[in-house]
This record gives sequence, structure tokens and C-alpha cells, in this order.
Amino acid sequence: MLVRPRTDDDLPALAEVLRCVHAESGYPVQGIDDPIKFLSEESLVKAWVLITPDDQPVGQCVVSEIHQRDERLLKWEQYLWKSSDPGGSAGEVTKSKYLALGRLFVDPLVHGKGGGEKLVQQAVDWAGGVLMRRLVLNVLLKDSAAIALYRKLGWTEYGEGTLTNAQGEKYKQVYFIGPHPRRISSAASQTVAMATNGSDHWDEIEKVRSAIKKNPSGKV
Repeated sequence: MLVRPRTDDDLPALAEVLRCVHAESGYPVQGIDDPIKFLSEESLVKAWVLITPDDQPVGQCVVSEIHQRDERLLKWEQYLWKSSDPGGSAGEVTKSKYLALGRLFVDPLVHGKGGGEKLVQQAVDWAGGVLMRRLVLNVLLKDSAAIALYRKLGWTEYGEGTLTNAQGEKYKQVYFIGPHPRRISSAASQTVAMATNGSDHWDEIEKVRSAIKKNPSGKV
């Protein structure tokens, strides 16, 4: 499976995948009366789809702008005040340094094949390598597989909260922040950006990702 930029043509297929996901896991807990609206978040910055070899969408994720008073940033600010996290001080928690990762789901038929990890890594690579912005997210405590994935990928858990859906049902949730952005060379940045602009250069993109992982300095 590969990850490529999402297009409007992908939305009908993704809506069907979302219905399958909701039937199996209950995600999203807000319901899916209008799946296209759920997929088309107003503050969306970029979106990617997980595809099969025949270009059939089987999953997706998006990164979105985040409001300065968003609970995810407020919790992060509180965390920084209480810890010595190398991310900086509470005064540096401004929305221009962060994006929200969300709307992440994968067709139950392809679970366990690394699709979710590929989607998350694409978002991290792009947000950090191209924009130098860090990702935050919230995930429900009941979604243990997702929590395990973020921990595996080096995300930091920094707080807890409660999500209340339109029906008044309450769900415990945890907040995660992704790895620190790594400043990479302009050539590497352009290569990672190809995945946002519809490039087919997947081999080059994977080489850059591997090089970044092997080089702590982030210079590729």
C-alpha cells in the first residue's frame, strides 16, 4: 500500500470506508450522518489517502490548523509548565508552530498491514520537514490500537480530557504530541513535499525518510 495526496474524487470511496469503520469500531463517536462533511474539515491544510496497488482508497488522514485556545494546545501549555520537556517554554505555545492530526482511519479489511503507520509518518514528515510545525492530536482511551501506534512512533502523551458528542455521551481521551520537527536540506524538503503535490517519486521519498531516521541531525 502507498500514501498519496487526497483529491475530491477520493471522497465517495472514503465515505464508504468510513461507514465500514464506524460499523466495526464506532469511530467517529460523533456519528456519520454526513460522511463527506466529516472528511471536509474547514480548517484542513493537507490530506492524504492510503491506497491499494490499483489506486483504491482504503484510509486517510488530514492535518488542520488549530485554534490558539484549542484544548490540545492548552493541555500542552500546562504540560510544559510542569515538566522540563525540551520543546521549550509555555511562552512558545503558539498555534503557528503546531498543526492537528486527525480524521485518521483505515479500512478494517487492511488492518495490521502498516497502513496507519504510513499515514501518520507522511503527516509527520510533511508538517515537520516542510513547514517545521509539530503535530498534536487527541485519541479516545478506548482506541487502544491507535494509542499503541502513536507510542510506537515516538509520540509523547501529555494529558487527558473528556470528549462529549452531540448525544451527550462522554469519552475519556488522551492528548499526544508528535516528534520534534527536523530541519532538513532544501532538496530533501522538496522531495518530501512531492507527496503533497501529487508526485509519483515514491522511491525518492522513502529514501529521504530513511536518511532522516538514520541521521539525528536531520541533514540529508
